Amino acid sequence: MRRQMMLIAASLFAFSAAAQTKGTAATPADPALGDFPQANKYYWLAPRASIRLCPKPAPDILDRIQCPEITSGKFTVTEVVLFNKVPSYYRIELEGGQAGYVRADDKAHFLGEDPDVLARAPRANCARLGEPKLGMTAAEAEKTCWAKPLAVNRLKVANHIREQHVYGGGRYLYFENDVLVAIEAGR
Repeated sequence: MRRQMMLIAASLFAFSAAAQTKGTAATPADPALGDFPQANKYYWLAPRASIRLCPKPAPDILDRIQCPEITSGKFTVTEVVLFNKVPSYYRIELEGGQAGYVRADDKAHFLGEDPDVLARAPRANCARLGEPKLGMTAAEAEKTCWAKPLAVNRLKVANHIREQHVYGGGRYLYFENDVLVAIEAGR
C-alpha cells in the first residue's frame, strides 16, 4: 500500500513539474495552435454534456470528483495549460463570473454556437439543401439540411479517424477518414 501511495505521489509530482508551461488561449493568427479553443470567443456546453470545473488543474480522478459539475452555460477560454506541448487543461470563465479548469478532453463538448439557437433555427430551405448522403465529406454534410452538429466525437487510431456527429433527436452521422459511411436518421 505504501509503495502504491509513493507511485501516485511521484506521478502527480511528475505531472505538476511537466505542466509548468502555460499559455493564453490561442489566437487564429497562430496556425500551430489552430486546434485550440480561441480567446475572446464564446463557447457553449453541448446539451446533455457535463464537465467538472476545478479551481486548479486536477490530474487525479479523486480530486476531480470533488469539483462542481457544470451541465450548461456560455463561457470563454482564458488559458491553455500544456503538458509536453499538448493541451492538458483549459481555464474557462463562465458568463456569471465563475472560473476554473477543465480537462482538454472536455473540448469535445464545446460548441461554437448557442445550442438553443441551433435547435430553433428554421429549416424552411431544407428541401433546397437536401439530406446528407453517403460518401459526402463532413464539410459537405454541414451544408445540408442537418447543418452543423451539436457535438463531434472523434476517435483516432493509427492513421484512421472515425467521427460521430451528434445532431440531437437520435440523429447521427458517422464518418471514417472524413467520408460519410452511415446515417442514423432518428425519430
